[in-house]
Amino acid sequence: MGRSSRGTTLIEIIVAIVIFGVLMLSGLSFFSLANQSQANANKLITATELCNSIMQERKTWSYATNLTDAFPVIETGQAGTFYVSIEEKPISSLDTKMVHVSVTWPDQGASVVDMYSLFGAGEYDYY
Repeated sequence: MGRSSRGTTLIEIIVAIVIFGVLMLSGLSFFSLANQSQANANKLITATELCNSIMQERKTWSYATNLTDAFPVIETGQAGTFYVSIEEKPISSLDTKMVHVSVTWPDQGASVVDMYSLFGAGEYDYY
């Protein structure tokens, strides 16, 4: 007669613990990657909202006002430090300005949001 199988051996338990440990380590690295992705998404959302708020503020100012001098260069928010660059260029053939707002932040990878808009001297604007 062969060996009776009453339970698990010590080697089987050690192998099961090793497999479980490897699975847990890969799961922890997944959560770390997800946390980093969430932080990057928060920075991107904050920078986009900042660009949008500057463009909305531009609508309330007169055409003759130069927006470049109206806002601080550095905006510090909950997601970190953001550097704002605003550029206005008149379009020669039209009574219109092109406004370019760029928000950057110190980070790895893509860390810039650009937004462009055209503003006219009258009661109209273009997006």
